[in-house]
Amino acid sequence: GAFLSYAGSSKRRTSELRLRPTGRARSARRKAATAATVTRMAASGGVWTVWTALICSAGGGLLAERTKFGATLSASLCTMLATLIMTNVGLLPPQHVVYDVVNSFLVPMAVPLLLFAADIRTVLRDTGILLRAFVLGAVGTIVGTLV
Repeated sequence: GAFLSYAGSSKRRTSELRLRPTGRARSARRKAATAATVTRMAASGGVWTVWTALICSAGGGLLAERTKFGATLSASLCTMLATLIMTNVGLLPPQHVVYDVVNSFLVPMAVPLLLFAADIRTVLRDTGILLRAFVLGAVGTIVGTLV
């Protein structure tokens, strides 16, 4: 991995021995520096970096839905967990203008698209008593605000 090199000066009487990385150690140091640069760039919040991270996490959520664990959670929840982890680790900034675009335009467009794909008969049949409880709670809330 490394060798000792003599770094002395003829003008100065002080000399030192230092360990210089070679081969694998130098390659590992470069990889660590590259990873640190990517992390700093992502945390700085470049617009394209944030868009790329969000699109990759969405794609990862869709791929995760093919697994048993992902199918249990759903693609959207897997995507939210991925972005949550990336933000907490420091790969994504906690606030960014891209998030405003997502919340202002993409989410409102996604809700009707998801509802268009829903089969109302299946929803009514599968929800059963839970839907009745929800409707009762919603009516109770409306009545409570009016009274």
